[in-house]
Amino acid sequence: MSVVRFGRSSDVDALIEREEEKWDGDQAAGRAELAARIEAYPRLSIGAFDPSSGRDLASLFMKPITSAELESAATWADCARVEKAVPAAGGSLFGNQSEQCRRGRGDGHFRVLLAVCAQARVA
Repeated sequence: MSVVRFGRSSDVDALIEREEEKWDGDQAAGRAELAARIEAYPRLSIGAFDPSSGRDLASLFMKPITSAELESAATWADCARVEKAVPAAGGSLFGNQSEQCRRGRGDGHFRVLLAVCAQARVA
């Protein structure tokens, strides 16, 4: 069982554990970046968490991005970077799943996150 909800600043430890497990050093977001994503877009930072341990089972971060920003980006990190919150301008999706979910045994966490995201609005 899991709890699907919007991300909180208190989730950063669980998120960083998953980030370090899934991505190499150049790809993994750091604590400050994860906290900035949640702070800038609290209704676009969504996760599935184990209610007993707090472990991140699946998480998904989104942020608005303009076509010009997307076209001028040299790397995916340029698109993912959050320098300040901006109004909705298009769509760019950044996700991070647990090993369990990637192997297809995650009880559909990622599908649930996508459904929640489809209903989310940028503040």
